[in-house]
Amino acid sequence: MDGGRWPLAWIAAYDVTNDDEYLELEQGIFSELTKAWGTRCGGGLPWNPESSYVNAITNELFLSVAAHLANRVSSPPAHLKEMDT
Repeated sequence: MDGGRWPLAWIAAYDVTNDDEYLELEQGIFSELTKAWGTRCGGGLPWNPESSYVNAITNELFLSVAAHLANRVSSPPAHLKEMDT
């Protein structure tokens, strides 16, 4: 799942511009990625939505996105909190 590459690009754009819109884009993608967590292996993200294959790169991207986001945002915006309920 290359979806983990886009949030890292939005983080880089945010770091250059300080435009919160980039962080919001990243948070939205991250929220969608979290919905895919939990495979037959007990965790991790599948390589793509149609597969049950879990690989290291997909999960490394996910963890990197989570760490980058945690370093920049203290709490998610209200519209993303609503998505999780």
